[in-house]
Amino acid sequence: MEHSQLLKNEKSQIENEVIFLSDPEEFKKQEQLYLEVRNKEGRLYSDEIVETLPKLNSDHQLYDEWQIRKNSLQRIILYLKKKMAPLKILDLGCGNGWLANQLAENLKCRIYALDMNTIELEQGVRVFGKDPNLIFQYGNIFEPDYSDREFDIVLLASSVQYFPDMQKLIGRLLELLSSNGEIHIVDSPFYQSHAVSAARERTKRYYQKIGFPEMANHYFHHSLSDLNIFNLKLLYNPNFLVQRFLNKFSCYNSPFPWIRVSHEEK
Repeated sequence: MEHSQLLKNEKSQIENEVIFLSDPEEFKKQEQLYLEVRNKEGRLYSDEIVETLPKLNSDHQLYDEWQIRKNSLQRIILYLKKKMAPLKILDLGCGNGWLANQLAENLKCRIYALDMNTIELEQGVRVFGKDPNLIFQYGNIFEPDYSDREFDIVLLASSVQYFPDMQKLIGRLLELLSSNGEIHIVDSPFYQSHAVSAARERTKRYYQKIGFPEMANHYFHHSLSDLNIFNLKLLYNPNFLVQRFLNKFSCYNSPFPWIRVSHEEK
């Protein structure tokens, strides 16, 4: 499906509902490349499919991946439900907004869904825009002035690989947190320091194979050691012995860690 097919409604109906905090023209070329790659990978969905995510028909080529995301979502919701106060959450790299919508529905909290992908943001507004607690924003996290906002939770789900500098990113996000706020990173690849170079080469070969070699310049590889200067805790670690044992009985547990970073000093 071409990404232009996602624009089923007239643009005038959605233009005023995505809040633009940055100039989209500045990143138009990179956005176009990203959308072409997602289209090639089968990751651009119809409105009807987006509305049901993370549920997906078992015959879909990405069914297994979405089962993993579904399990991760359930863990996050159970964790956040234990926090009694109403939450203000930033979903950074929200894409089409499926996760932001799930959080808004299950937690009844205020969700800011931020991305630099106009097409999928507009799709998110079409599909989920009736929820007054769900706000879709276009913006560069390093540019918009969030000084009047303090988020209780900043969530990065399958998005850190598009940020080149983890320390710069986490440092910026800590500025946006409330005093007791937390950053959560899920469903995102992290590598042992010695394995980063090999992972980078695999990525180059992959994008060459699918016809978009330039995309390798926008996909970055991080290790947990990049976060050692922060107050870091693994809430889920697929490499723990017990978890490795449990994973033998389920192929839908995430192969990636669930990372929490907070203000507390180490």
